[in-house]
Amino acid sequence: MAMLPSEGSMAVQFAYVDTQGEFPSEKVVPVAGKSVTQFAVDSREYRLDMIWNTGVDAGHGWTYSTGLSVPYLSVRSAGRGGTDSASGLGDIVLAPLILTHGWSEHWRTDIRFAVHTPTGNYDRERTANPGRHYWTFEPAIGLYYMQPFTGQMFSVYGGMNINTTNTATDYHTGTQVFLESTLTQSVLMLGGMVGLGITGFAYQQVEGDSGSGALEGAFKGRALGLGPVLQYRAQLAGAQLAADMEWRFPFATQNRPDSDSFSVRLQLIY
Repeated sequence: MAMLPSEGSMAVQFAYVDTQGEFPSEKVVPVAGKSVTQFAVDSREYRLDMIWNTGVDAGHGWTYSTGLSVPYLSVRSAGRGGTDSASGLGDIVLAPLILTHGWSEHWRTDIRFAVHTPTGNYDRERTANPGRHYWTFEPAIGLYYMQPFTGQMFSVYGGMNINTTNTATDYHTGTQVFLESTLTQSVLMLGGMVGLGITGFAYQQVEGDSGSGALEGAFKGRALGLGPVLQYRAQLAGAQLAADMEWRFPFATQNRPDSDSFSVRLQLIY
């Protein structure tokens, strides 16, 4: 969640993410200890996010927050040789450290550290799994601008994923870096603020894959993505309501599926 609640508040967010993608038919893809061609994947994620701004002063104008994300996934894969499917709890994400600093009335910076825990169901005999079966540590930093009078919102958020080894397949996914940004313009409508804008991302794997399970070598991934975003903000029974709808489509992919992604998020701040 880009926008943290105000000090002493709790934000609860419900999210749905639908992702469908495929590799070029001739591409050989390492999946669950196998090399697969004609590989495609379809996933649906239902996620509950919670974040609490404690209001605790961390010094020098920084405040402390903490968060939790619990996903449920339904995954279906297809490749030469057959299809697989699985559903269940995904990898729970813990955000034990979120530090926020308001530089002015409209500008804010966050420094975050999250841990993706291997709680999701994983079976090396399947090419579709709700979990990844390894830990990921994610330091990140974000910059946010919000001008409520003119309705402009801007965010840029970047970080890296530092992964451990999947012990079931002896596959170590190399470190990845990412950058996401969104720009919207809102107007008064429907009893609140309706915004329309554009969102994009960049992803680059900076360290090659390794381990005996890395059957296709380093397999460094890369992708860029872009798409529209629709937002709604309003007051609802003493709470702040925020709803977002996004569609992102990829381009310039390398060793990644061409995956269109559609997401809907509903957030309440108490």
